[in-house]
Amino acid sequence: MRIILIYPPPWKIPLPNEAPDRNGQGPPRAWRPGSLFSGDEITIPYGLLSLAAQAKQHGHAVTVLNLYAFAWSDILKLLPLLPAELYGLSCFTQNRRGALALAEQIRRLFPAAHIVLGGPHAGALPLEILRHCAAVDSVIIGEGETTFMELIERLQSARDLNGLAGSAYRSPQGLRLNEPRRRIDRLDDLVSPYEYVSGHIFLSSRGCPGQCTFCGSPVLWGPKVRFHSAEYSLQVLEKMVRVHGKRYLNMKDDTFTADRKRLLQICRGIVDRGLNFLWSCDTRVDYLDEEILAAMRKAGCQLISLGVESGSPEMLQTMNKHTTPDKALAATRMLKSFGFTIRFYMIAAGRGETAETLQASLDFIDAAKPNQYLFSFLTLCPGTVEFDLAVQNGRAGADMFFERDDLFFLYQPDRPYEGRLQQLLRQINSRPGVQPFWEYSVAERRDILTRFSGLAAAHMDLAKAYYLEGDFENAGACVRQALDRGFPLPGLGLNYLACMAARQNNPAEALQYLEQAQKMGANRMIRENLEKIRQRLEQTGPENFSPSAWSVGHEFEDTQTHTQPIVPAPITFQHPAFESGCLRIVPQ
Repeated sequence: MRIILIYPPPWKIPLPNEAPDRNGQGPPRAWRPGSLFSGDEITIPYGLLSLAAQAKQHGHAVTVLNLYAFAWSDILKLLPLLPAELYGLSCFTQNRRGALALAEQIRRLFPAAHIVLGGPHAGALPLEILRHCAAVDSVIIGEGETTFMELIERLQSARDLNGLAGSAYRSPQGLRLNEPRRRIDRLDDLVSPYEYVSGHIFLSSRGCPGQCTFCGSPVLWGPKVRFHSAEYSLQVLEKMVRVHGKRYLNMKDDTFTADRKRLLQICRGIVDRGLNFLWSCDTRVDYLDEEILAAMRKAGCQLISLGVESGSPEMLQTMNKHTTPDKALAATRMLKSFGFTIRFYMIAAGRGETAETLQASLDFIDAAKPNQYLFSFLTLCPGTVEFDLAVQNGRAGADMFFERDDLFFLYQPDRPYEGRLQQLLRQINSRPGVQPFWEYSVAERRDILTRFSGLAAAHMDLAKAYYLEGDFENAGACVRQALDRGFPLPGLGLNYLACMAARQNNPAEALQYLEQAQKMGANRMIRENLEKIRQRLEQTGPENFSPSAWSVGHEFEDTQTHTQPIVPAPITFQHPAFESGCLRIVPQ
């Protein structure tokens, strides 16, 4: 069967200088240009890659496209070139409008095709999706692989979807909701997406041990955590590193450290197999200890993001976090002793938030001093406890997702925010995205290096500390130590050397380092510095070159391979209908 799987755009994105869609399917009124097309939002859902892998393993012709940041007019050019019998669209709250618009356009072009939606938003509102969008034939609810494969079998044999567990569908008799499907017990039976594509995201478990009121994980994965085995995980990681050449990976489990024994096996396996890469993960503050942190650091973990959420005990209790600020502070201090980059995920404007509770969160950040923090406003996602409570209180309803153009739906308090609370919320809202906050000192980095002297990343960490203090001689020596020990992303080390050369009025040497670094992989800092130094040399020449601010660091998240379908990278489609012989479209 010919299958097209798509991660749709959030809405009908206009081209630059193009008028928004006149039928209300364009950008939301409150949208800020550039505020959405970066970070995790643009990365294709891992589940969509998994569906593709299972279908390909069974011999189906599958194309996966990430259209999240593409202009609607370009999508209209592309779709006629993609005929298929089955289209699968991944639907989240933020891209629900684009998903439904895309389904309608596919229906106009290919009236006989079957269109199925999946993802956390569609799975939480399956009948509502079918009711509001006649173009959609069916919705997969929750975990999708088994249901998707059975859907393919039924379509091939011209059987209806009655009794297809884990789905809702449209029938001649009306809308139907089938019984839930049992979760997959043996995750290792699933084919890894990386048998077919190259990417930097790995999901080694499904679900979370927490039951936080704002989180939609239970809707998608169920109430219990299920794990790939350590051996399966290591085989996938080895393929990503050795076959696909990845030198940085993001472990996107809800709580990567949830199974302590398995985690230690994975970390030891990474070291024993000689897999040289850097990685990040997300976890809770109450699933950490010194033994696993030592193992993680030796295995290449560089960044750990903690779901702290709030510095207020009352707010943590309201969110059902089962943690305390004291536990979060202890976890942060423990992480610092191993030299991890620490990121806090924080939530503002939640149910019961006051000026005092929000100030407690800001004070906690000041006291704990993470390297980075990221504030998000509490949003109401269907299927979460917060959404259900808002429905019960008359503050929300399923229809709002179809009647309003809001990107996200914020929690609405009993009365408008005023006074000090309003001021604090405006302050937080004025600083979107990840905020840098604190850096290790040279003394702290030197102390950590005594524990990890053979770890290339620890030498690079110390290089950054020396650089920030202006000690370029020792910074350069540490960079070279890191490179000699096989630092996985040598281009970032060369970027340090380039910045030091530039700040010491040696632009020719800096340019040489940057051009060499660029050949080793795409990175935002390297691109910015290379563009800046070329512009400076063109404007002033080497004789009048003056030091300036340069982008420096070795945060590997800035190193990305911009390829489909992992991110919405350019698409080139060979077709004789075009004068040049192909269609090439680029994201906005």
